[in-house]
Amino acid sequence: MISRIVGRLPAALRGSSLYFRIFVITATVMVLTLIVSLIYSLKIFSDTMENKAKQELNNILEQTNKLIDQRIGMYVNTSQLIFNDPTILSLLPLSDQWQGDETFLDNEIKPVINKYALSDPGILSVILVNSRTKQFLPSADFDYYSSGVTDYIDEYYKYAEEFFTRGIVWIPTHPIDYDSVKDPSGNVLKLVRDLYDVNVNYSSTLVINVREQTLYELFDNIHTPANTEFYVLDQTGNVITGTDRKAVGHPAEEALLAAASKGKDGSFNADYKGNSSLFVFHSLDDVGWTTIGIVPVDEMLKDKNRIVKGVRLVVLGLLFVSVLAAWLLAFSITKPIRKLTTKMQQVKGGNLEVQMDIHSKDEIGLLSLTFNKMISRINELMSQLKESHQKERESEIKALQANINPHFLYNTLESVIWLAESRDYDGVTHIISRLGRYYRLSLSRGMDIVRVRDELAHAENYLSIVKMRYGEKFRYEFDVDPDIYDEPCLKLILQPLVENSLHHGIFPKDHDGIVTVMGKRVGDGIQIIVIDDGIGITRERLDEINDYFRMGRSLELSDSYGIKNVNERIRLKYGGDYGLYFESEEGVGTKVVIKLPARKNGGEHP
Repeated sequence: MISRIVGRLPAALRGSSLYFRIFVITATVMVLTLIVSLIYSLKIFSDTMENKAKQELNNILEQTNKLIDQRIGMYVNTSQLIFNDPTILSLLPLSDQWQGDETFLDNEIKPVINKYALSDPGILSVILVNSRTKQFLPSADFDYYSSGVTDYIDEYYKYAEEFFTRGIVWIPTHPIDYDSVKDPSGNVLKLVRDLYDVNVNYSSTLVINVREQTLYELFDNIHTPANTEFYVLDQTGNVITGTDRKAVGHPAEEALLAAASKGKDGSFNADYKGNSSLFVFHSLDDVGWTTIGIVPVDEMLKDKNRIVKGVRLVVLGLLFVSVLAAWLLAFSITKPIRKLTTKMQQVKGGNLEVQMDIHSKDEIGLLSLTFNKMISRINELMSQLKESHQKERESEIKALQANINPHFLYNTLESVIWLAESRDYDGVTHIISRLGRYYRLSLSRGMDIVRVRDELAHAENYLSIVKMRYGEKFRYEFDVDPDIYDEPCLKLILQPLVENSLHHGIFPKDHDGIVTVMGKRVGDGIQIIVIDDGIGITRERLDEINDYFRMGRSLELSDSYGIKNVNERIRLKYGGDYGLYFESEEGVGTKVVIKLPARKNGGEHP
């Protein structure tokens, strides 16, 4: 990730200073490295803390499950002792003989029952009941003198009927269902089983009321994170015991039911009471119950949060130091470069007398030394360059112009030969006369710049000469604003365009055509336009020609060397804003525009 971000920085910082780029890239690498290291370390630390808390909670539940199993086993063993007690086995079948005999009950039966009720502090009461014989034998905790005693006894008769022959059954936690002497407001859960005599005949139903408090106390003294909750659920989803005392004896919440339904044991994270919490659960296989431990993640990771806060402060300090170090590094590296840049700006402004002070032998020192030598060499070459450049421009213009004169002569001589062969001596005289005037204008006493009127006359001479050969094959006309007649322009720029219109536009047609020469002032410049109604140019070729002319590149035009020559001369003389521009439609004709600068205030060209 760091390499990807850093890889994109140069493009994002393109155009900014080297100092800023070094600072940003260095600071970014340092900061990202610290942040990624912090995130990775905190992730490992957080996972370790959570796994540790999960393991501790697992251990607590395993130990608690063992204690609950022991408690349940003790109560089951007590029921087994009663089941096998010889006194109970011998007396219960004779209940019809001693029923109602208070003395016998007090001396023989109740001591035996009370003995088992007192054998474990978790046992609140032991009751023997038989709904058929209306037998009801409670331990001492049952208050016979309460107002609702008859209803209480009837309720226990129902237990005997409902759970008959169902083995050992645990009834979920509920409020005590009789007036208890020891714990009138407590909660109990019941162990219910049938008792049989020596002949394996049903004799009565044993009900052991177990204090719920004894199971709750198993969780009460456990050292766990604050707000940790524990619950024991039976197989029907009722809360046997738990941290939330209001939930005891009632159906469990959805989150607890979800934990109880996930299997034998395990853990998961879920929202509970508005907090993200860790659930750990274990099953009690003997009775089908599930113990569940719930701890809020925030509480579980409270120590982590304190450590993270301290680490963040340290990282913030390191970030500040990293940014400061990046700034100092960028400043120290770019200081001599900035000095060199300042000197270069002075050179850019035209000061070629600057020199760098060299204080080191590193790459920057070598660069400064090279800069000083370069400035010295530039000063030596500047005067030579100015002189040679001027001569080169003049020579190139003359060379380009020289290429035009023989080009036209070849074409004109062809016309003279044709007239001579036709014995049209008047025509030969006329064309040679025109040719003489044509070359007088071409030579122009050695001048490269002529007036627009001269260039128009030069083109008209050419057209007249060509018309002698081709007759009615074409017509020509001039429509030029007299306002531009005296404007200066390069000579021999119009005739090649007129020639191109004839040979590549009109002559390939099956019928005659017309060439029109126009001229006018446009803005700060002038335009001379040559229009023909010839065969035109294809769109692809037109775009190619204009693109090449606009970029000042050389374009090979078959049989039209003069067109390329004209464009190059104009651009070389006046710059890239001037030259030729073609407009054409295939089958309709072609329009060529010559863009030239105009004189400023009646003076020379800019």
